[in-house]
Order: sequence, then C-alpha cells, then structure tokens
Amino acid sequence: MLIFGIIKQTRLENERNGKMKGFVDKNTCIGCGLCPTICPDIFRMDDDGLAVAEDIEIPDNILADAQEAAESCPVAAITVDNM
Repeated sequence: MLIFGIIKQTRLENERNGKMKGFVDKNTCIGCGLCPTICPDIFRMDDDGLAVAEDIEIPDNILADAQEAAESCPVAAITVDNM
C-alpha cells in the first residue's frame, strides 16, 4: 500500500503542477503522420515509420495542440497524460 500511496501522491502533484507528456502506443500506431502535422514540437515520425513522442514536458502554450493530436489519431494510439 505504501508504494501505491507514493505513486498516487506523485501523480496528484504532477496534475497540480500541470506536468503533461505525450505518449504513443507503437503497437497501435499505423504511421499516418497526422500527429506531427498537428503538433510537431511533441510528435515526430521515427525511423520505423511510426510516430514517437518527445520525452519532454509539454509546454502550456502547445498543450492544446498535443491534445488535438491525440483526439485526431484515427486509431487512438496517442495519449496526453501526466508525466
């Protein structure tokens, strides 16, 4: 229970601090290229032809773009969530 409590506390702190990150499920991604078109600062196409998210905190000024990319993904391979 202590570990769960620590993880939950860290997640709550990240939510309050607004630390968000993009994630791509490469097992679901079809490589359509829509996400980097919408939000190139966070998403790009990798050498394997599939999307990848930069391992950075999403700045507030492009968070809406990152969320739009996630919502626009035709196979729901993208999420924007707490770091």
